[in-house]
Amino acid sequence: MSSEEIFATAIEYEKKIHKFYLDAMDIIDDVKGQSFFKELAEDELSHVTFLEYSLEQLKTNKEIDLDKLKSSLPSQEIVKNQIEKMKGEIPERMLGDFKRILRSALMLEIKTSEFYKDAYEKSEGQIKAILKKFYEIEKNHENLVQVELDLAINNGYWLNYMEIDMED
Repeated sequence: MSSEEIFATAIEYEKKIHKFYLDAMDIIDDVKGQSFFKELAEDELSHVTFLEYSLEQLKTNKEIDLDKLKSSLPSQEIVKNQIEKMKGEIPERMLGDFKRILRSALMLEIKTSEFYKDAYEKSEGQIKAILKKFYEIEKNHENLVQVELDLAINNGYWLNYMEIDMED
């Protein structure tokens, strides 16, 4: 797959997940849930913008400025530091739609991460660096969605680890 084909495919992934998050905002009536999906939608839209810019740069044989690729979402470390406070603010019973949407979002984020990982492993040079950064951003999205899902279902897991295991 050429770099242009990779970016065109990536745009499709990003547009799909952006639309998913916009639709989720309309389904969820919880303000915190809407805010979470809005932040994800905005971040995904910034990915579409960067990929479209990158595709144009490729077509005209110009250098792609990797510094233009940013994520507005907090890192996993920031989420870890805020998790205890968040637990106290989450209602005892979350809406079924919120959990269902988070599960779907997690599947989409995993699929997108896998796409970037595969493309990254098959690329070279600047394109490889761009795809690596996208992979890292999407893995962070995965982790953020997983944290929200773990909190929503309150199953004793956090980032796929039993909470009691984390206390050791």
